[in-house]
Amino acid sequence: MGHFCLVFSLIAQCLFLSTASADFTAKGRIRIKDSIYYLQFDNKKMDYLIIAVDDLVHSHLQCLKEGDYLSGTAKIINGSHVALKSVEYVGLKALLANWRNDNEVFYFSDFKTFYYWQFQKSANRFRGPFPYHYILSPNGRKPSDPCSWKIFITNDVEVVYGVLRWMTTDRIRMDLYDSNTGEIHIIKHLHQSTL
Repeated sequence: MGHFCLVFSLIAQCLFLSTASADFTAKGRIRIKDSIYYLQFDNKKMDYLIIAVDDLVHSHLQCLKEGDYLSGTAKIINGSHVALKSVEYVGLKALLANWRNDNEVFYFSDFKTFYYWQFQKSANRFRGPFPYHYILSPNGRKPSDPCSWKIFITNDVEVVYGVLRWMTTDRIRMDLYDSNTGEIHIIKHLHQSTL
């Protein structure tokens, strides 16, 4: 009986591998149905059930919500499942809003661009908007890490690296690092608001 199970297992693995495609970069929106994660590719209408290949990918996936964007290395299995091997870049729907503190406003208009304003109440000065491009990717290297995101901010002059995390549903913290020292240079506490 044990020999039969081993042979059956080997045949099942061969069939599984033969129905899997080559690795590719999967890009699309997250869909969640009954707590099960699906990926709707940019160029297809069908939802593919996501199978996380390890605990780290699973923990990154659990940080995403309905409508969030994902780009990662994957493989199609059986024409209806996607084996997700990595989460490389994300777009967070909850970030698409105005975020401000007493002196600044950040308006994240889409998954790639935000606009920045700076103002001084005492001098009644207002500067902006200044456009910036940004990219988000998972920050955690262990499945036990909380959900936080690396943020790379670029304009025509520089690239700034930081870490973004939600403190509450309407408050975020952005730690921006000094490119020379690698130390946190600026901490921004922002709350979601209307202009």
